[in-house]
Amino acid sequence: LWVMNADGSAPRRLAESDAADFMPRWSPDGRWIAFLSDRSGSSRLYIVASDGGQVRDVLPASFEGDVGNPSWSPDARRIAFDAPAAEAYDIHLVDVGSSDVENLTRSDGPEWWFPAWSPDGVTILAGAFTGTPDAGSHQIFAIDPASGRRTPVTRATPRDRRAWDFWPSWSPD
Repeated sequence: LWVMNADGSAPRRLAESDAADFMPRWSPDGRWIAFLSDRSGSSRLYIVASDGGQVRDVLPASFEGDVGNPSWSPDARRIAFDAPAAEAYDIHLVDVGSSDVENLTRSDGPEWWFPAWSPDGVTILAGAFTGTPDAGSHQIFAIDPASGRRTPVTRATPRDRRAWDFWPSWSPD
């Protein structure tokens, strides 16, 4: 994992490992970089200070499964991510300070992917996939991280129509 100036000058290595470090995400305050790495044998969530230092796995040792798609909360206290739970994928939240993990979507049928925090921290958008690969549908939901309540943002689109609503992002304004 490296950082450098926008013009490519002054490259500096932040995390050294023989493993794959990937999907870096800057914290909103610019102090931290969250990233995924398979240095422990599976894809886990790590952070490192943006000016270098000790790499820290933010998940508890008991957390199992490959982690994907980290998204910082605007206050930089939590990170949303997707990971397997039971027979599906769920959106989880980890408290960066305590490593407490909460399963926000609780595998009630859909598979949940690609969380994206709103700029005000009130909502997380996430894609959901229901059904089978041949007869399923994709949809984007707004999730209230405080209550877990979900509200559809897009209509369910049959997968065979090639409109896969599942990787949301927010406009900065």
